[in-house]
Amino acid sequence: MQQVRADTGCELEVVSIDGDPELEARYREHLPVVEIDGERAFTHFVEANALRERLTVVSRLSVRRWQNRDDLSQSADEGETWPNA
Repeated sequence: MQQVRADTGCELEVVSIDGDPELEARYREHLPVVEIDGERAFTHFVEANALRERLTVVSRLSVRRWQNRDDLSQSADEGETWPNA
């Protein structure tokens, strides 16, 4: 995990479930659990290359979302209108 974090620059938050009955009930049988953007991506074992691939996909999707928003903003600034869906 630490090497992938260093390679990709992703943000990593480590959450301890100890002492929290709700988190223990939810995650104990699956540890370790890795979630990406709030969605469970890995349980029990995290393979470094698979994690890198998932993070790359998420990163590309995020960039596309921002590009799409920028494109929409730029078009709106130019007076272009969009048909109603």
